[in-house]
Amino acid sequence: MLRTHTCGELRPSHLDETVTLCGWVDRVRDHKGVIFIDLRDRWGKTQVVIGPDAPTNVMESARAARSEWVLSATGRVGRRPEGTTNPKLVTGEIEVVCSNLEILNEADTPVFQPGAMELPGEEVRLKNRWLDLRRTDMQNNLFLRSRIVKIMRDHFDELGFVDVETPMLGRSTPEGARDYLVPSRLEHGAFFALPQSPQLYKQLLMIAGLDRYVQVAKCFRDEDLRADRQPEFTQLDVEMSFVDAHDVTGVIESLVVKTAKDILDLDISLPLPQVTWTECMERYGHDAPDMRFGLEIVDLTEVTKNSDFRVFKSAVESGGRVRGILVSGAAEKFSRKDLDGLTAMAVEAGAKGLVWLKLDSSGSWTGPVAKNLGSDVAENIRQSLSAKPGDLALISADSFDVTCKTLHALRKHLGKELELYDENTMHVSWVIDFPMFARDEETGNWAAMHHP
Repeated sequence: MLRTHTCGELRPSHLDETVTLCGWVDRVRDHKGVIFIDLRDRWGKTQVVIGPDAPTNVMESARAARSEWVLSATGRVGRRPEGTTNPKLVTGEIEVVCSNLEILNEADTPVFQPGAMELPGEEVRLKNRWLDLRRTDMQNNLFLRSRIVKIMRDHFDELGFVDVETPMLGRSTPEGARDYLVPSRLEHGAFFALPQSPQLYKQLLMIAGLDRYVQVAKCFRDEDLRADRQPEFTQLDVEMSFVDAHDVTGVIESLVVKTAKDILDLDISLPLPQVTWTECMERYGHDAPDMRFGLEIVDLTEVTKNSDFRVFKSAVESGGRVRGILVSGAAEKFSRKDLDGLTAMAVEAGAKGLVWLKLDSSGSWTGPVAKNLGSDVAENIRQSLSAKPGDLALISADSFDVTCKTLHALRKHLGKELELYDENTMHVSWVIDFPMFARDEETGNWAAMHHP
């Protein structure tokens, strides 16, 4: 081993021990001839001290060291002088008085510092991914994922599941998106398809009698990228024989409870509530909504169907819907510029625009289109939304699908922007009764909605 300890391991109990650490230079400071190097690895940081009495070659190496160089430092563990301890570090009470310093690898000046408070944009970070992955937040994400996967595998192993790795190259099957195709070298004109899910393989395993199968499966979907859509992704894939729906939900619920407790120390009550797909789309505009806060969608189609306002009238006449959300007490919080930003967000989600209304102290709606509503329709909207003076209404009039996408995007943004929920809490529910198929917008053909 090139090192005896990690950079996050040493404590006062190691005083006077001779140790060797390996890591990256996080920071170098020269204080009146004494050089301090913060050496970093995935476990933490340790301060290495090179004093004026250090060997000449050690002092030369210390003075040459720069940010992100890789060093090996050997020395005696000492207690930091009084007043210089760092309570922010688990190693903050000690330092390593260096007697030997070896430069394992030099480095060019980094594009950005992994520990910097202000980071460059995502494009720069992705182009320098190796450097980005040195950041504590990024490494913590990988550690967390590793812990979660271990908990899942242990859980299913205890329940008698067999972990099977299924093939990546297979035949194309109609699922929820386009396939990624891989040309065959041996069969000219023939192609393999990368799996959108291991559907065929796990069914073969059930036919073969394996009874209970699980896999942390890599899947591929050739579709437009969004915040929650990537060309390749990993899913927990489960299949069981000789069970009913209650058995399946029981296995998954116990996994959710165990993971939430072990990772987040959260207690989740069972059984989990169940919400139908239709109810989710009507109330939240999405099949995987955040239920930690309100801002539920209200259908205004019936109360606006006799409106002369062109936007509402054309939507209703074409078979669409008029739907809105009420943001309580937000009328004064949102300037015209803010509302223009929400409108742009609605357009990005597919809408032609966004109707916004503020209820003033007299109980009347104000806004660019308020005068076009008519008194009856305006009052009907107020009553349907249970609006009070100072409230803000955001209304989308379009096809059901577009109003769902629009109001979901606004709801998600406002929930975070207005801090309507505690990020340290969870609200877990089953969404049931999904439609099996939907019309493909491009071809007009029926296509499976969720595989996966």
